[in-house]
Amino acid sequence: MLRLHLGSIARALGFAAVALIAPRACALGVATALVKETQQLPGGPAGHIVNSINNTAVNHAGGYAVNVNTTDGVVTLSRIWGNASGGPGSVIRTEATFGSLVQTSYESFYGISNAGQVCYSASGTGGPVGNFDSVWLDDTPIAVQGNPVPSIMGLFWTFGSRPGVTADGKPYWAGGTATTAGGSTSNRGYFFGAGATPFLLGGTTPPGLPFALATGSVNFDYRYSALGTHSITGVVMVSGSTLHDDVVVLDGAGLVVAGTLVREQNPVPAAAGGLAGENWDNFDFFGATEAGDWFFTGDTEPATATDEIIVKNGLVLFREGDSLDGEVLSGAIEGAYMNEDADIAFIWDVQGGVLEALYINDQLVLKEGDAVDLSGDGVPEANAKLVDFTGISSLTLSDRDMLDNVRAYFTADVDTLGTASATDDIEAFFCIEVNVGVPVPVTLASFTATSDPSNGAVTLRWETSLEHEHAGFWVERGGDPQGPFERLDGFVPASGGRYEFLDATSAAGMTYTYRLIAVDRSGREADLGLVTVATSGWKTALSPCAPNPFTDATSLHFQLARAGDAEVVIHDAAGRLVRRLSAGPRAAGAHALRWDGRDEAGRQAAGGVYFVQLHAAGRTQVQKVLRVHD
Repeated sequence: MLRLHLGSIARALGFAAVALIAPRACALGVATALVKETQQLPGGPAGHIVNSINNTAVNHAGGYAVNVNTTDGVVTLSRIWGNASGGPGSVIRTEATFGSLVQTSYESFYGISNAGQVCYSASGTGGPVGNFDSVWLDDTPIAVQGNPVPSIMGLFWTFGSRPGVTADGKPYWAGGTATTAGGSTSNRGYFFGAGATPFLLGGTTPPGLPFALATGSVNFDYRYSALGTHSITGVVMVSGSTLHDDVVVLDGAGLVVAGTLVREQNPVPAAAGGLAGENWDNFDFFGATEAGDWFFTGDTEPATATDEIIVKNGLVLFREGDSLDGEVLSGAIEGAYMNEDADIAFIWDVQGGVLEALYINDQLVLKEGDAVDLSGDGVPEANAKLVDFTGISSLTLSDRDMLDNVRAYFTADVDTLGTASATDDIEAFFCIEVNVGVPVPVTLASFTATSDPSNGAVTLRWETSLEHEHAGFWVERGGDPQGPFERLDGFVPASGGRYEFLDATSAAGMTYTYRLIAVDRSGREADLGLVTVATSGWKTALSPCAPNPFTDATSLHFQLARAGDAEVVIHDAAGRLVRRLSAGPRAAGAHALRWDGRDEAGRQAAGGVYFVQLHAAGRTQVQKVLRVHD
């Protein structure tokens, strides 16, 4: 059950999978420089040399971009360079003048849509207060400092930061507001769309949170899915304690994992992979997909040697101290990004914090000291050694193409002279292509199911090979081998070759098919096999009344598959309640009741048709009974 390929995702989201056929400069397994300092900007105006490289961006059609500054010796300009469909790069945007608004620089964060629209933050001169910070979608200003906030009466923009854009061209950003034009920032929020619809605002209390958000709480670490359907971020609450105020919000509500709000000092549940006595602490990088996958990075307390973690879909996927593809993760996570296929690229310290390494899922892709291709010909040069991954948040990852290849984009310093000094290093914008489509190589040796004769509960047992370092297993249940299947609660972590799972929610007298799903350390899933079982034990059922028809009294019989509330009531043909014979908890097994033909007031019921109803286990069963008089 691997993630959808780009073509399937593209069709589902309504955009073309142009990444399948677009030419690109990336080489499989080789970190190739697309732009580097001190060179003429490829596809740019003659004489303009790259003097700084900032953050990267990707869209969902195979496209990429990087923010650079160039100079011709006199003028320095901010530019967005790349290609919306993944081909050779060229200049996409350059700072410019639009009426009274004179752009003088770009913030390093921005986003690019599938059609090549760019949402970016520009600073400059002009506008309502003379100087401005702003958010733009191509040539159109969306939020300019000093202008009114269109969605909130009486407020004015003070800044726009960390902008992005959906695959279909809807802008979003973190923005600051003031009560007067030109005033100081009094609140922050996340805003979506050209109409600046507020998503999270300081002073409000999102569902699931115990406190309101602080007015300065909306930080700059947040992510939307490709079409903006899902979002995830970390915010700060007015909790009265700086040690207990950070919390994660998913789709506008507090994120709960295994019954616990993901909040500083709350415990990391053991069901999520938490260690004994471990609490959530800080939250850093985030990601979400249209399919509802999500992840975040952070650290925990009180441990220091195992506190850095990556959490995906409610499980600790990787932890500091883990051995991953030949290296031991240690120290800080320097960057992380999730694509629409839920693949995660991350940069983590290894070798005791001495080196940084780039991973995609569980594959070690590149680490400091490796040779890279600085010339752009697809061949690493022996004298070009990567010495530092750079940038605040410069790591991005494309969606998969039809061959399960992804492309990681990042910035890094390269040493070409073999010196320890960083003054002669060259910073470059790199791309590396990696195949991530390897299935989970776990072999199922046996898979059995047995039913408890007393209550119908099912115990599953299985044995697997240990061919791969995998995370564990999910169990899914259906009424038919063809499905549909529902995923049962309870992740079974890998702990050896033999496993057991109890399904206490199964009912007696039923036939179920169980499917076993293996999950590897990257979060990839694979079907291992099916087993079908007919459950034994009591079945929740209402038996026919006897005698029927009756004159003076009749016996009512029912069974319960397991202990729980059971109600037996009698209604007349018009649906009116006549008699309540039983209500409340009952043990599993067989039960018998007697109806003497009287109603709730003790009066003899008239002759005619009546309906006996059993309400138990979330179901209602009905039997018809006829009373006749002598």
